[in-house]
Amino acid sequence: MPVGEDVVATRAKRSPRGAGVHEASVGRVVALSGGAGEPSRRTRSLPAELTSFVGRRREIAQLTSRVATHRLVTLTGPGGSGKSRLALRVAAGVADRFTDGMWLIELAALSDVDLLEAAVCSVLGVREVPGRSLRERLIDELDTSSALLVLDNCEHLIEGCAALVDFLLHSCNAVHVLATSREALSVGGEMAWLVPPLSSPEPRQADSTKDLLGSEAAQLFVQRASAAASRFAPTERNAAAIAELCHKLDGMPLAIELAAARVGSLSVPQLVQRLGDSLALLTGGPRTASPRHRTLRATLRWSYELLDERERILLARLSMFAGGWTVEAAEAVGSGEGIAAEEIVDALGGLVAKSMIQAEPGTGNAVRYTMLEPLRQFGHELLDETTDVDRRRDRHAEYYLSLAEEPMPGGQSAWLARLAGEQANLRVALGWLLETHEAVSDQRAEAGVRLAARLARGYYWTTYGITEGRMWLRRGLAQSASPNSMRVNLLYEAGWLANYCGDYPDAIRLLEQALRLAEQLADPAGEAMALAALGHVAMHRGHIGQVRALARKAEALCARLTGQRGVSDLRVFLSAVALIDGCLDLAEDHAAAGLALSREIDDPRCVALSLELLGIVALERGDHARATGYYREDMHLQRVLKDQLCIAYGLRGLAAAAGLGGDRKRAARLWGAATALSEAIGLPLSEFDRAHPDYEAHVIACGALADKAAVERGRTMSVEEAVEDALAAPSHADDVVAKTQRNPLTAREREVLARLAEGLTNKEIAAALVISVATVERHLATIYRKIGARGRADAAVYALSTGLIPPA
Repeated sequence: MPVGEDVVATRAKRSPRGAGVHEASVGRVVALSGGAGEPSRRTRSLPAELTSFVGRRREIAQLTSRVATHRLVTLTGPGGSGKSRLALRVAAGVADRFTDGMWLIELAALSDVDLLEAAVCSVLGVREVPGRSLRERLIDELDTSSALLVLDNCEHLIEGCAALVDFLLHSCNAVHVLATSREALSVGGEMAWLVPPLSSPEPRQADSTKDLLGSEAAQLFVQRASAAASRFAPTERNAAAIAELCHKLDGMPLAIELAAARVGSLSVPQLVQRLGDSLALLTGGPRTASPRHRTLRATLRWSYELLDERERILLARLSMFAGGWTVEAAEAVGSGEGIAAEEIVDALGGLVAKSMIQAEPGTGNAVRYTMLEPLRQFGHELLDETTDVDRRRDRHAEYYLSLAEEPMPGGQSAWLARLAGEQANLRVALGWLLETHEAVSDQRAEAGVRLAARLARGYYWTTYGITEGRMWLRRGLAQSASPNSMRVNLLYEAGWLANYCGDYPDAIRLLEQALRLAEQLADPAGEAMALAALGHVAMHRGHIGQVRALARKAEALCARLTGQRGVSDLRVFLSAVALIDGCLDLAEDHAAAGLALSREIDDPRCVALSLELLGIVALERGDHARATGYYREDMHLQRVLKDQLCIAYGLRGLAAAAGLGGDRKRAARLWGAATALSEAIGLPLSEFDRAHPDYEAHVIACGALADKAAVERGRTMSVEEAVEDALAAPSHADDVVAKTQRNPLTAREREVLARLAEGLTNKEIAAALVISVATVERHLATIYRKIGARGRADAAVYALSTGLIPPA
């Protein structure tokens, strides 16, 4: 019987890349991976370029050659020099050389080096497996792969990035890494490449627009200025001023773009004069800073000084966010002391108009805002200069705690969807709350414990990173030693995750602590949950004597409790014990009671386990129809939880039910899918699993395993296809598979294709399906490959011809 949920690849939303060739990191770990639980192997999707790419032809040609011959190439240079954009353009140009895919891993928002491996695994879609470390799982996936990893913004995690890259290069002979950093990683075999400035015109030699536009810096300025002010155009009269401006800015892409954004309100000569004064005043920076870095800082300061007072205040406070934010978050964190909540929207609009932040479509109809990494760091420095910094950190953490604790009308699915794009902000909040040591840190630690425990209770960690969840829970336990019910809950959740990972000694230690503390506090709910979890551990290990001893305590406790949280956990455990004893009626009674209670208190984990136990009872009785109903309901639930363990058990149960019903092809197909998924996630059979029930016996009895083609068909199904097959009514299952064979696309790919055929742009498709533009592009690349389409027109014709959308 499953005792937890498996990891599903993080699919954090990402923003469009920043304009031009500047440093475009938005401070997030970006997953370009596939659907839930599906590794993103053979993926070559990279973020779309929403603005034109200017220049760099020589650099691209040289770097393309270097990436092919050197396994580690690091683009170095100060923030704003265009490292990220150049790396992405080079990666796109070498895609065909890396047959197993390429992935972008943005690290700007990752402040904790302990999470580096988890972040890389989430982007690659690498699932955690009991008994295997994250590094071992990376090797499992990349061992013989011809793949390119693009690590963006390594400088603040330089030691950890260097160690991880060195490990990967020595362990995976065909993996290449293209990194961006303000300094080299200093790893053996590294080729460090200093990104040069854009070519700039000589002010006295730019007598005509033709001379002017021969330089990359001037081309970039003109393009961006024309976008900011439609009437702007280079002329003989302003050519010299444009040349002088680009020359003063040292060809720094981000500095040029910030200046170009002001063309609507200032003429080019005015820009030259004002910026010249700023540069003169701000050249006295540290002697160790490069001239180009001082120029960028001067440009950022100049752009900042041109903001009004509200915008200046808000810009500094917005630097608290990582990975973007909503207007509600900005109001909660940015308001007060100089700017009212009702003024936030106007101030955000002003910052967007002045290219200081970017706006993009978010979940539903919401707008999500992001800030380029150099600007975010500049804003941090401004905030650090004030006495307001701790208050803003507290308000940021308070907002995300309230977001996590606020119930959602749509239940578990809506709650997980709301937090899906907030992983970077949750990390910032947890880091602040659980790692501060001031006099008020007890209050912060308590808030951090609440946040870590709430995320665990909501299955956030089992969906977005078990290793990370265990780390935060450990830190919460270390920071808050108060003997209260919150600590009981924290110990329980930490023990559950340890059990899920197969770390039984740690699971037992934590759960026994939870049980003892719950007994001391007379906390029956905590006692019930800890006792039931210990029973699952003992059952999974085959320690039947211990199982029976715990069952006696569970029965006594269950008799004392009615309707409280934890009773459903006890019922699930006692149902499994009854199955061990062969008492089917008692097992059914406990499971049915557990199902009713867990539905009442909205505990989807216990709902799933109760359904699986009821399915086992039905199989033991030979009732294939009822078993099918229970397992199909469980599979519907897994569309939300995306628990790979439960999906594997559900597929096994449905295969056994089909075998009992004599449906050979369906039994063979589902058995193949269950076997492949079990192998992929390293799912071992516990002693309980081997005895209750013998799934394979039902499949063998109907002769299903003799149908090698059907078994192999099941083995080649994606998880999404297998779930779709499992959810089809038995009488229609073969029709579903036939349609799948005629149409090789997954359900999500068909949704994307349908909207493409309706004429939607990639951005509109992303908004309609609540996914990122990068994910849409990845799906389209896969769709084109599967159906042999050469572009959007071919794909639209395919959609019409297959009946995916009705003809007009």
